Amino acid sequence: MPFLKHCSSLFSVALAAMLILVLGLLSAHTFADDSSTAAADSSSKQFIAYYFHNEYRCPSCIKIEKWSHETLQASFSDALKTGTLEWKPINTDLPANKHYEEDYQLYTKSLIISEIKNDKEVKWKNLEKVWHYLGNEKKFKNYVLTELNTFMEK
Repeated sequence: MPFLKHCSSLFSVALAAMLILVLGLLSAHTFADDSSTAAADSSSKQFIAYYFHNEYRCPSCIKIEKWSHETLQASFSDALKTGTLEWKPINTDLPANKHYEEDYQLYTKSLIISEIKNDKEVKWKNLEKVWHYLGNEKKFKNYVLTELNTFMEK
């Protein structure tokens, strides 16, 4: 008889633990649904900064990518964290990325900023002057910062 009493106690404890686990999972699932809905609402407008390059990476190309990325990290860290702004270096030599050359009329390595609304690109801009400011890091970063701020405000 003591054995049955012991098993009954273990069963009660196991049942209580499972109930707590199930309630915890349901609660977590509810919160996840709420946050994903909020994320979907806020993601209706998003910006992407693309840096298009190919396999061959000259020092100037590497510098454009580095300074562009540094500018975004320094001035748009909150937008990067929330996903409002995304940084995407893309190798156009890869077959899956070839379409970008036509999509953005690329003829060299380029920094493109794009606005996405409701999963559709609504506008984009090629920051062609990045090549003009390669000799001056401060002017380069100021140009990228100014262009992105202006683009995102419109």
